[in-house]
Amino acid sequence: MNRTWFCRSGILLSICSALAPTAQSRGQAVKVPPNPQAPLINMPMPMGIQAGTRLELQLTGTRLNHPLAVWTDIPHAKVAIPMDNKNGTDPSKLRLSFEVPKDTPVGIYSFRLATRRGLSNVRLFCVDDLPQVLETGGNNTPGKAQTITYPCVVIGRVDQESDDYFKIAVKAGQRIAFDVLGRRLGGLIDPQITLLDDKGRQLPRAHNNDAPGCQTDCRLVYTFSHDGFAMIRIRDVEYRGGADYVYRLRIGDFPLATTPVPLVAKRGSKLKVEFTGLHLADAEPVVVTAATNPGVPAMLLSPKSKNGFFGWPVTLRLSDITQIVEQEPNDQLKTANRIPVPVGITGRFLKQRDQDHYTFSAKKGESFLIQATTYAYQADTEVLFGVKDKEGKVLARIDPAKTTSLGFVAPSDGDYTIFVEHLLYWYGPNEAYHLGIRKAEPDFELNLVTDRYDLPQRGHSVVFVEAARRNFNGPIELKVIGPSGLRGSATIPAGQNRALLPLECTLPPGAYAFQVAGSARINGKERIRMATADSAYRQALNNLSFPPPTCTAYQGLAVVEQAPFTLAGKCAPVETYRGKAVSLMLAVQRSPGFTDPIAVTPFVLPPNVKVPALTIPKGKNEIKTTLTPANNAPLGSHQLCFVGRTKFQNQDYLVYSPPFELEIVEPVVVTALPAVKLVQGSKANVKVAIKRQAGYNGPVVIEVRNLPANVQATKVTIQKGKTEAEIEIVAAANASVGTKNDVRVFASASEAKQSALSPPFTVIVDKKP
Repeated sequence: MNRTWFCRSGILLSICSALAPTAQSRGQAVKVPPNPQAPLINMPMPMGIQAGTRLELQLTGTRLNHPLAVWTDIPHAKVAIPMDNKNGTDPSKLRLSFEVPKDTPVGIYSFRLATRRGLSNVRLFCVDDLPQVLETGGNNTPGKAQTITYPCVVIGRVDQESDDYFKIAVKAGQRIAFDVLGRRLGGLIDPQITLLDDKGRQLPRAHNNDAPGCQTDCRLVYTFSHDGFAMIRIRDVEYRGGADYVYRLRIGDFPLATTPVPLVAKRGSKLKVEFTGLHLADAEPVVVTAATNPGVPAMLLSPKSKNGFFGWPVTLRLSDITQIVEQEPNDQLKTANRIPVPVGITGRFLKQRDQDHYTFSAKKGESFLIQATTYAYQADTEVLFGVKDKEGKVLARIDPAKTTSLGFVAPSDGDYTIFVEHLLYWYGPNEAYHLGIRKAEPDFELNLVTDRYDLPQRGHSVVFVEAARRNFNGPIELKVIGPSGLRGSATIPAGQNRALLPLECTLPPGAYAFQVAGSARINGKERIRMATADSAYRQALNNLSFPPPTCTAYQGLAVVEQAPFTLAGKCAPVETYRGKAVSLMLAVQRSPGFTDPIAVTPFVLPPNVKVPALTIPKGKNEIKTTLTPANNAPLGSHQLCFVGRTKFQNQDYLVYSPPFELEIVEPVVVTALPAVKLVQGSKANVKVAIKRQAGYNGPVVIEVRNLPANVQATKVTIQKGKTEAEIEIVAAANASVGTKNDVRVFASASEAKQSALSPPFTVIVDKKP
């Protein structure tokens, strides 16, 4: 279901699209064709395991037969596929065995299933220190409430137009925490919790719907006033229900943390982390050392109560730049915190109408980017910020209804101060924010179209990588980081925004994970950025706005059985110009006994180049056609990739070709010309040379443009097959005296209906003696 939700001010926060994942580059979308044989896993029950125990998990879904392996990011977990009782032969169900060490950190993890045909969708899976209790069913009225003992985590699923009831024994003065995880697990449920007395009456202030930082999940802490029994009512806020409406209800005496403080840590730093949230009196700060690996985007940290039970973990993001925590007092310009640039700041609004100030130095003309982040870091704080000069005059501020970032250019040398305040004037220890400031330097990000890939043994797969550039136009080197035996590298050329990264491996069939790293030289330093598939993960998790970054850091891979054919393509010649057709050949190698027709469609083509769907006929091994770049096709080197589909022995197969090249060039290139010196009333002969490309052999008309006033040049034609001609430049007696540096030769390749310009050259006219 496509869900839209709003922040506390009523401003639209995010809309998650239900469309298939696409990548956009130069106006042309790339869609990843779905693997028709990939397994699909329904929401599992239970969606987790207690640390130190073993669990048999019954999966349901489609195409679950012929399993190979399960991949999970739970450290040191043992996951097996039992082979008894014909397990693995039923496409609609599969039994797994999970075993998790006792010291496994509490938190949300993920797993995927690989079968002989492909890789499943991702499913989130919890590890908890609390014992698990399964909902028994039939507990949809107060009189049929399921009695449970705690501490525990209750695993339930709500039905449409129904409530779930549970009964617990309580004592006067006893304080209990309740934490419902549903939406955070990628489910569709928008849960709400209500506490009732043993007569079914709601207890005072014992209801919660959307808890801060929980993505519409609910939680509360309640102190009971009498001995006896209390009931817990769980339902979807809109009374929806079904297979994807699963929840985990944690009950016990544990902290309910919302965010860490600081929200972000510098990689490799050692720091003390505190927490915001509820019931934190017994939760001691934790000391951690941040990971140094750029492939690790975040760390999970759990607050621990004195009784030894952990609260649900919060996410500490990691960064390459210095991170600091706001130091009070900084309510005024004169008490502002002095900060370096670049820096990240974690701040909180601790008192009413709190306004925080941070001062930095700048040179005239220096450009800065200031970014506030809250919701993505599970802090439901809405901020307003801007920049003041040293006199306190506001020079710039954000419009919080439109953006949370601000570009600022220093008008002069000196100090400038960022002020930050709560948009709604709310305050308290939970009103946290992160503020980042850096110079507006060149940079880039890398995005992937999908989060899972299938790689046939002795075959190929491809990863479509798109670059979002920010004032950076250089090449980006891509490489695959993963298990030994998995290979892949490519380059996003200078000035281009995408590339196909081929995957090859010598791995046995099974389930794996990998990452894609991009590196580039920017201002003399290497900059590394990890590719993400956030949009694909959001879609896979029912449009969850902020999937766990510890889970989304990896892309899934299934090494599957060899397909009955391989596919390859090539353009002949590789080089062409706009409007000139080239031959496209697609060839297959068939396995013995496979003769069926193969449908071939483009996966990636250069922008404004079209190829129709094709079919390699039964028993044939190749097909030829032509492709013609349109007049607005971009110049440069482009990658092409095609997908072949067939049905063989009642199974559907989808096979990618390795990427191959097409170079779109200008039909002619004019070489640089030397400076030309003239005197009023004189003339000079200049040789113009061209380089013919992509087989263009026709005539080329040459004329000179942007000459000084009263200077003219002859118009000449370089004949067919020739590469140079001589032009005469004449300065009249009244020619404009001076130097003109933007003169160019215009070359028209008439038969190709295209033209080219030479690099600028200089014409100097001196006064006649």
